[in-house]
Amino acid sequence: MLRVQDERREREAGAAAQVGMDELVRLTAQEMLAVALEAERRAYLERHAAALEADGHRLVLGNGYHLAREIGTAARRCGRRGSTTGARGRASSRRCCRRTCAARPR
Repeated sequence: MLRVQDERREREAGAAAQVGMDELVRLTAQEMLAVALEAERRAYLERHAAALEADGHRLVLGNGYHLAREIGTAARRCGRRGSTTGARGRASSRRCCRRTCAARPR
């Protein structure tokens, strides 16, 4: 009887170790994606840092982050916070829109 319990405990420990390994792989992949996205964001901002409007304002800004979204991986889906792609609804985009639309007749 003692041996049967030991085997069951070994199986449970092996299953727990497998779940732990899956979780470790998931977290590592998640961190790698986050680092890659942040590096790509920084490189893009640095590449376009010299692009200025006529009045000296930058054309490309790092305005923060979007809401978290899910990214699918082979193991499972994980949530990540991605960099912004635009300034929708911000004062800078409204100012820009007024400038570009001011030339059009109303």
